[in-house]
Amino acid sequence: MAEQDPTHKNCSGCHLVKPVEEFNFKYRAKGIRHLYCRECGKRQTRSHYKRNKRSYLKRNLRAYAERRQLVLEAKSRPCADCGIQYPYYVMDFDHKDGRLKEFALNTVHRVTKRAILREIAKCDVVCANCHRERTHRRWLAGLRDKDEGLKVNRVRST
Repeated sequence: MAEQDPTHKNCSGCHLVKPVEEFNFKYRAKGIRHLYCRECGKRQTRSHYKRNKRSYLKRNLRAYAERRQLVLEAKSRPCADCGIQYPYYVMDFDHKDGRLKEFALNTVHRVTKRAILREIAKCDVVCANCHRERTHRRWLAGLRDKDEGLKVNRVRST
């Protein structure tokens, strides 16, 4: 039996001998690569998706509905500021510390349930009016802080 060249591999799809760099890793830590070259792998993935598109779409819609339900349930509580319970579409998530915000909670189709729950834990649920009030107060405080910084810098420079 001929000794196998470690720099080349036979593709199980197109049956061509190609450089190993054209095969994705299956288990990188073990150095094991896929049986199909990248081109054949892409072709196989596309073909599989086309054959199973309906089940993929159903799964994605179901997952989206579950994640959306998490957000709606979290909004189904009274406002943390005024105490009035409004419909979910009037309620907002206000991040307690904006620097810790990883993503906006209106992008639930892109993230996991666990990530959504972590992000909700960083927020207060407030009605839209109270959220605008909070945001305005923070904005004013930021202006005051900037103004104070300018005054301090002016004093130091004289």
